[in-house]
Amino acid sequence: HLSQKEPFAVGGRRACYFHPDDPARCIKVALSDKLPEQLRSEDPWWKRLRPVSYYDENALDIRIYARLEAGLGANVGVHFPRVYGLVETDLGPGLDTDLIRDADGRVSLSGKEYTMLNGRSEASENAIQQLSDFLVQHLLLFRDPFPHNIAMQEQVNGSLRVVIIDGLSRKVFLSPTFRKSSEKRILRKWSALKKASSERSTTGDMESNPNQTACSPPAEL
Repeated sequence: HLSQKEPFAVGGRRACYFHPDDPARCIKVALSDKLPEQLRSEDPWWKRLRPVSYYDENALDIRIYARLEAGLGANVGVHFPRVYGLVETDLGPGLDTDLIRDADGRVSLSGKEYTMLNGRSEASENAIQQLSDFLVQHLLLFRDPFPHNIAMQEQVNGSLRVVIIDGLSRKVFLSPTFRKSSEKRILRKWSALKKASSERSTTGDMESNPNQTACSPPAEL
C-alpha cells in the first residue's frame, strides 16, 4: 500500500515511491490534486478541446518510451530508464519504471544535486559530453535540459553515466531530412544544461532527499 509510505521524491504533478517488490524499480503516481481531469479543467477553453488522455503523464511516458524503443532499439537503455507499464495502487494508477542507482546501491543524484555537492568534475563533463553526442547522433530533442531532469549514475570505476529522467518533448525525435538544422537545435538546447551546471544550479521542480533523485522516465511536463 503506497498510501502508507512516504514518497522519496515529489514533483509538481507526481510523486515517486520505492517499488514494494523490487529495489531496482519505482512507481510514479499523480498527486491527488493533479489528476488528468483536474489539469484539463484548469486550462483555457481552447485547450480543453484536447482529450483527458492528453493530460495523463503516465500514459504519455509510456508512449514516449515506446517511441524511444522503436527508434533506438537496444540503445534505449544507454541513457534512458526502462518503462514497464502501469500498475494498480491504492493511490491510483502508477507508472512502473527503473530506479536509477549507483554501483553501491544508493539512489543516484540528480544533476542538480551532484553539481551542488561536487561542482563540475572531469567525470561529469565526460558523461555530459557522451550524452550530448548521443542526442545529436540520434536526433533526440531534450526539450528541458536542466540539471534536475538528469540522473548522474556512478559506475564501479568511478565514471558517470547520465540518464535522462524527464524533459523530452512529445515528438522525441527530430526530422533527419534537415539534419544540420536539427543538430543545431539540439545543441542550442544543450547549452542550457552546460550553463546551469556551471552555475551550480539550485533550481528545479523536484523536492527530494540529498541522496535521492527522481525515478521518472523522460516526459514533457
